[in-house]
Formats: sequence, C-alpha cells, structure tokens
Amino acid sequence: TQNVRRVVKANLDRGVNVIKILATERAGLPETDPRKRTFTDEELSAAVDEAKSRNIPVAAHAHGNEGAFAAVRAGVHS
Repeated sequence: TQNVRRVVKANLDRGVNVIKILATERAGLPETDPRKRTFTDEELSAAVDEAKSRNIPVAAHAHGNEGAFAAVRAGVHS
C-alpha cells in the first residue's frame, strides 16, 4: 500500500492531471491473464485516496469483472 501511495504522490508532484491504473493484467499477451487483478482492494483505495487529496481523478483499465468492480468500490472515476 505504501508503494502505491509513493508512486501516485510522485506522479502528482510531476503535475499529472489524471492517475491511470491497471486494475487487471494486460490483454493480448500469452503470459498475461486479463481477468487477473493487479492490485488489492487496499492498494486501489490508497491510489484513489492519494489522488483525491489533490482533486485528481483516477481512471482504471480493467478487462475482468472482478478488477472492474474492485476499482469502482475503491472510488475510481472511470
């Protein structure tokens, strides 16, 4: 969770206007499963919390239902 916060803060410090995260693994590669989540609920919430502290929206890229639902529960905007 602390690593996620650190990365989000670093990007915010660089002036980004949106944080985009991968809620599931990438599609189209033989070694990845686009239904598999990449972050825990706590990590997703930490990313949203850090971005929200500076009024920056969070977008999530998600192929699978589980990752998409987790992102929505965490407060991801799109």
